[in-house]
Amino acid sequence: MLIGANGAGKTRLGVYLETQFSNQSNEVHRIGAHRSLTMNTKMEVVDFQRAENFFRTGTAEGLLGYRIGNRWQNQPATALLTDFDHLVRALYSEEHKISSAHLRQHRRDLSTQPPETKLDKVKRVWDAVLPHRELVLLAADLKVRSTSASGAEYDAGQMSDGERVIFYLIAQCMMVRPGCAVIVDEPELHIHKAILSKVWDAIESERSDCSFLYLTHDLEFATSRRGAKKIVVVSFDIASSTWDVASLPESMELPEDIVAKIVGSRLPILFVEGNDSSLDLAVYRRVYTEHTVLAIGSCDEVIHAVATFNRHPALHRVGCAGLIDADGRDTALADALASRQIQMLPVSEIENLFALPATFTQLAKLAQFNAGETDQLLAQLKTAVINRATQRLDSWAVAAAKRRIDRSLKRIGLDAKNKANLATEFASAISQINPSTICEDQRAALQSALQSGDLSNILRLYDEKSIFNDVARLLGFKDREALEEFIGRALRSDAGKSLRTEIERALPRLLALPASAAVTAPSPPPAPAAAANAPPARTVHASANITLPNFTAIAEASTVPIELDDRSEGEGSQNSP
Repeated sequence: MLIGANGAGKTRLGVYLETQFSNQSNEVHRIGAHRSLTMNTKMEVVDFQRAENFFRTGTAEGLLGYRIGNRWQNQPATALLTDFDHLVRALYSEEHKISSAHLRQHRRDLSTQPPETKLDKVKRVWDAVLPHRELVLLAADLKVRSTSASGAEYDAGQMSDGERVIFYLIAQCMMVRPGCAVIVDEPELHIHKAILSKVWDAIESERSDCSFLYLTHDLEFATSRRGAKKIVVVSFDIASSTWDVASLPESMELPEDIVAKIVGSRLPILFVEGNDSSLDLAVYRRVYTEHTVLAIGSCDEVIHAVATFNRHPALHRVGCAGLIDADGRDTALADALASRQIQMLPVSEIENLFALPATFTQLAKLAQFNAGETDQLLAQLKTAVINRATQRLDSWAVAAAKRRIDRSLKRIGLDAKNKANLATEFASAISQINPSTICEDQRAALQSALQSGDLSNILRLYDEKSIFNDVARLLGFKDREALEEFIGRALRSDAGKSLRTEIERALPRLLALPASAAVTAPSPPPAPAAAANAPPARTVHASANITLPNFTAIAEASTVPIELDDRSEGEGSQNSP
């Protein structure tokens, strides 16, 4: 499995593997992403060998050396693959060949059972993944029949784009020779996510003799290929024909899709709270533009993600940091987290950021309020926050104390080796946690902030979702969702530049990991001198001591044909797979 963003060089690496390792005994068949879906079901039957040769190479002779010029029009990385006619003709011709041979055999022996053709296999896989559409096999023709009560039937050439691409991919994989290595570029194209994994599970099961290499930027599909070796294509330098690839670490304590994003990133990673649709991500991606921002859940999950990252040197090709809500943490804890590259917001939670005087003022300006109106609205917001916090002072202090006690309990480390010492050590650790004192300290801190009227300090301590609702109400928005949408649009527009500037001033500054501190792969050894008239050498530069081994037995491979071996420390990357 090769995973990479658009433009990372996946297709060109697929072309390289196809041309470098394909021969008459170990064949590599590549299915391009840029493919025509025009399907003509009215194809004449020809000699099967000739039809198969055209399908494999685009030539009647079946010479692999002419495949680039004929099948790929001398542009293997960019040409539109127009082999649907060759594919259908090969299926028909194989069906005719098998059926004719069976007829002759049946005349000699009436007990002879009909053999299975490649079209029969296509139908079996099709019917399994699209049970509501039956594939009808006729003499040199194909139709599709609805399995609903109507039983409507139509020519296969009139199938939807999704149906045609599913047929095309199934048929391609059924037509390849035994033991073939199949490279599939963008296997997810035109296929609904609900059945994508099912389609490829069925194909792989039917062609268990083949090995499959998928080139994809769909992380959800990539993670569905359990057991497959996953390799991230980071970049491709067209001038030097060099790829930068990295093996996706296994047995990590992070979701596989998150790991793939980390390995594929060219920027330092910033883990934040929330999810892909949360306000956190929308804000941080506009502010921390020099980072790849990944929303990973709760504050504990952010802390865990940063720690996990730092435990895996293979990930250190880029820097890593975390950003969490202040959530009542004291200065000592904030300093401890900062030493582990985890920064805290200046407010209790992300929503409070927009109640800070400077950011609220810019929001009001974007909402078309003048300076006088904005001052009045800010005064009303401050009054509302102080009044509510004063009313909830005691209950808030209890809730804040509970959070601090919970964090204290999680930090207890017990080193005892026997039962008696364990009890003593635990009692000693617990005795240092005084709930009453913690609660009183929390109450006193917020009360002091309220008495001073310092809204910024209040927002650092006090957390309540209704504060963001107050901001929305005062600025004339229907609800918090409408305000979130407005903020998102503003941050994406030139008009929101002043708002972005104030948010940047409020948020902590992150220091990217210096390039010299990153773990880099040693440079590959120089390639041997090229022979006269030889094609230019191509290099796969594998990051973090990863190399691509030789493909000498690609046809016999039982898994993804490209295998990356973790090399021992100190060994370099080889020049070529």
